[in-house]
Amino acid sequence: MQEETAELVRILRRQHELLQAAVDNSKTKQKAVIRGDIRVLENLTRCETAQVEELGRLEAERMGCVRGLAQVLGIAKEDANLETICDRLGVKERAPLETLRDQLKAVIAAQMQLNRINEKLIGLQLSQIGVMICSLTQSPASTYTERGAVEGEPAKKKGVYDYSA
Repeated sequence: MQEETAELVRILRRQHELLQAAVDNSKTKQKAVIRGDIRVLENLTRCETAQVEELGRLEAERMGCVRGLAQVLGIAKEDANLETICDRLGVKERAPLETLRDQLKAVIAAQMQLNRINEKLIGLQLSQIGVMICSLTQSPASTYTERGAVEGEPAKKKGVYDYSA
């Protein structure tokens, strides 16, 4: 059982490291969005893709480890989670798992907050781009009225040559 617990701790630590790196990337992304630095955003997206793939692999490992520990501890599959496992472990074995659980909750909360902020920033950037596109593609208003006067200026009195013969 100590081996399974140690393996779960190893997996949770690695997940925490990856999630902390994702938080750092989100902070960098925030600055890149503000600056409009597309290259940095592209690089961060590639990095995030690799992190998500590794997190998916680790999650599968974690689930297998949790199932194994649950079986050893006599916990039903559907009830197998970190909380129920910690409840059945001794204080010494439970301490690192509880610490990691709290660290994971904190880093996930930070990531969610950054995601909300970044979503708003990206929305603002997209709306600014939309305004620029509209201003570049819309035809400008006519500079003359239908009577030939310059638009926005008061009409002048007709001169001698302005009358038709």
